[in-house]
Amino acid sequence: MRSSFITSVPDKSGAFLKAVKIFASLDLNIVRTSYNKSVDSHMIFLEVEGKEEKISEAREKLKILGYLNIPHES
Repeated sequence: MRSSFITSVPDKSGAFLKAVKIFASLDLNIVRTSYNKSVDSHMIFLEVEGKEEKISEAREKLKILGYLNIPHES
């Protein structure tokens, strides 16, 4: 299953790494990232692939970090 996330990552060292580690710890594969500083310097689009329950778990962990804005299933 694939799912897309629109995240808001703080502008500090290691912030994006925290999100990546969540996906890695749940054996989810990041298949696409997109970042456009001119649109929003903190917004990163991520598309991940893996088991549905693991994607749900990642969504909850990103919410706890305050990184998740608008989840979108695809």
